[in-house]
Amino acid sequence: MLINKQVIKVIPLFERMNPSAVAKFFFNQSSAHGAFAKDALNANEMNVKPGGNQRRMHATFIPDDNPNPALRGQPQDMIFPDDLSPDHEYYNFRGQAKGMKVVLEERGLWDYLCTQNGGKALFGDCAKCKLSQKARDALA
Repeated sequence: MLINKQVIKVIPLFERMNPSAVAKFFFNQSSAHGAFAKDALNANEMNVKPGGNQRRMHATFIPDDNPNPALRGQPQDMIFPDDLSPDHEYYNFRGQAKGMKVVLEERGLWDYLCTQNGGKALFGDCAKCKLSQKARDALA
C-alpha cells in the first residue's frame, strides 16, 4: 500500500500532541474506483440493451444466492458468442456485450424484478444519484 506523504507527517504530529491517545485514521480510497481492469464486471458501465457503447466484460458465474437453484454456479458470458445462428434473437449482436436485461434474464431475475416492482424492472441509477456531488449537496 502506498503511504501518502501527509500521512507520514500527521502520525508523528498526532503522537506528539496526544501522547496518551490512540487515533483511528480513515482513508478515502475513491481514487482506486477508477482502477478496474478493462474487462472488470461493473454494472454501472452496462447498457440496458445489448450492443452499443459499453465495455466488454469478462465471463463470470451466476452467484450461489441466485433465487433459482438450478442456475447457481453456472458460467455466464457477458458477450454474445460470434457463432450465434442466424435465427437467434440476438444474432445481430454476436461478439458484442449482452447488456443488463439479457444478463438478468439469463440469471432468471428479470421477471422477478418486474414482479417486485409492479411490472417494471427498475435498476440503474436514479436521477438524484446521477447528479454531481455539488448538486446533491444543494438538494440536501
